[in-house]
Amino acid sequence: MHHCNNPQGLILLVQMAKYEVDRFESPPDPDLVCCICQCVLDKPLQSPCQHVFCKVCIETWLTNRKNCPNCRKSLRISKLKPVIPIVRNMINRLIIRCDNYSHGCIEGVKLEY
Repeated sequence: MHHCNNPQGLILLVQMAKYEVDRFESPPDPDLVCCICQCVLDKPLQSPCQHVFCKVCIETWLTNRKNCPNCRKSLRISKLKPVIPIVRNMINRLIIRCDNYSHGCIEGVKLEY
């Protein structure tokens, strides 16, 4: 389980274009969920301390802080790296419900980046 303390403003800012976990047919693996916005990873970046975040989330976080939001170790933007391909593949296999699910649509599509 992820443990992050995050200001509400940051969460609202980054959730506008994100996929919330309840949009998926099956709950996504917790390792595929950003601890900052609580949504499925978008353009994920990995820290040297092995934590993964959405690109926009972690870059926004690090504009005012110099530590990992998960473990609090020192962290700089320059130390972030793209995730290994298997993580992106796992995200791409997730099935997201149609935007009209609440109106009865049962279609699902793969989430592809």
